[in-house]
Amino acid sequence: MQRGTIFADLHSHTTASDGAHTPTMLVQRAFERALKVIAVTDHDTVAGVAEARNAAEARGMGFLSGIEMSASLTDATQREVHILGYNLDEENTALLQYCTHTTKERQRRAERILARLAELGKHLTLEEVRAISGDGVIGRHHIAIAMRNARIVRTVREAFDKYLADDAPAAVAKWTFPAAKAIELIHHAGGVAVLAHPGQVVSAEQLEYLISSGLDGVEVHHPAHDGMLAHYYQYFTDSRQILGSGGSDYHGGSKRDDSNLGRFGLVQSDFECLHSALQERSAQYKNQSQSTYRSGFQAFDTFASFSDAVQHSVADSLVRFKTFFAQQFSS
Repeated sequence: MQRGTIFADLHSHTTASDGAHTPTMLVQRAFERALKVIAVTDHDTVAGVAEARNAAEARGMGFLSGIEMSASLTDATQREVHILGYNLDEENTALLQYCTHTTKERQRRAERILARLAELGKHLTLEEVRAISGDGVIGRHHIAIAMRNARIVRTVREAFDKYLADDAPAAVAKWTFPAAKAIELIHHAGGVAVLAHPGQVVSAEQLEYLISSGLDGVEVHHPAHDGMLAHYYQYFTDSRQILGSGGSDYHGGSKRDDSNLGRFGLVQSDFECLHSALQERSAQYKNQSQSTYRSGFQAFDTFASFSDAVQHSVADSLVRFKTFFAQQFSS
């Protein structure tokens, strides 16, 4: 638990990705927890931003547009990191192209996972998954819920442990975008790039690489960061003069997750400092974008040029190898 009253929660999810609540419902819950500012940072989509902004304005709350982009640390290192983009233009053409492409990739991944499950004798349709995800971005969590509803497994946790985890028989590698390009794309959309829950994903050396690639800040306060880790990242942001953010990473749907809303984020003084810097950097990036990318945005061209076959071939081969042995031992 942080000291002081939490003023702003800058990490939350809605039904536009893998959250349990619509943007309006999310804002209402934040309002009921006495939060004054909310940012919606859905996975690889900005589809919930406009509705959430309207809901926040109707309740007299502050609002930041946002996204949480899935990225690989480097082209060679496929370790996944999540980059939060704040204060960006959700109507930016390149950003919307990214979101559209990623949504299609996530559906294709879901279809591959369902095919793997069928190979294991566990049959589930895309329609059953869509009944959970709606029109939002499909994630493994939606498949896990559909598996539970179809009584393939007893719990969502069992679905991941037995079938969907990265090293499980039905796993399929996720398409990812290099982190340096994700940061560039966020800047192009006039946003500020912040590494989500760094304590979970990167070493000090890797963090330095991301900063050298243009990363603006890190998420200091997060449920995965204990007090000591939060103090470390606060010291790190202060000493390196980069931005420090914070949020609950709220998805809803569980008692533990629900209890985090209003407990993790930024106190008013920290938010005011962050917001001032956000506004200044956003204006700078928007000006740079207008002068630099008049002929088109090259980061998205790079993004679109990756071969799906190359991205998935090695990982898929390894998973199929595991699937084969799982079938042998279960027969």
